[in-house]
Amino acid sequence: MNASRNDRWNGYYYVFGDGERCVVTFNATACDPAHQKPSFGRRIIGFSPPEDVSPEGMPSPAAFARLKAIEDRAAALVSERGIPAWLVGKQVYRGMRELVFQVDARGVAAFDAMAAQLEVELGGTELVPYEGWSFFNDKIAPDADARAHIANREVLAALKSHGTDLGRPHVIDHTFVGSMSALGAVRRRLLDAGFVESGSSTTHLTLSTTDLLDQDTIDALTANLRRLAEQSGASYDGWGAAIARS
Repeated sequence: MNASRNDRWNGYYYVFGDGERCVVTFNATACDPAHQKPSFGRRIIGFSPPEDVSPEGMPSPAAFARLKAIEDRAAALVSERGIPAWLVGKQVYRGMRELVFQVDARGVAAFDAMAAQLEVELGGTELVPYEGWSFFNDKIAPDADARAHIANREVLAALKSHGTDLGRPHVIDHTFVGSMSALGAVRRRLLDAGFVESGSSTTHLTLSTTDLLDQDTIDALTANLRRLAEQSGASYDGWGAAIARS
């Protein structure tokens, strides 16, 4: 089970608990069910000392360097021993870094032996088996919120590349699509919330608000708008903003 040379990686983060973050990177090829061949899931978890973990749960630079060394050594051992394993995801939270593998049945014993050697060599690691692709699909592959986070990040990057000052408030246009009755329900709720209507037809509605263009603000706003649209029977079609230079 070797990763395709066409493998693509992407990532997202989300906030949970009392302001803690989980940073996830995933192999986009592995998200395609066509590539999810029967295999055994294995997680290798590296831990950081509590004093090296920020309030957001991120390891200090020195602690992260050690966690990265665990990944590098695992990759070297897998390669040296010809273990049919595929690294499909990673996540960092609460000072831990998890490496998520899918392992062909014929390589499970060798992979588990490799993980045991990793613990002897570097310490502070744990091997956690899981069934099939369950952990990857439930915890690593992006859900609707994560896909929105990625799309929002790309729009923010495009605006920044065109010279907009992300530190300034922007007029943000939000577009919805659906039936006239569904869009009417969205209109009423958002006008009551202070949005301004800036365009409409029988099949779409655009409403505007002024806000900061930072990732967390946009993620929270678009998540709320997407759920409001679903409750009204419409669909949230995304957002845009005009360039605002300093």
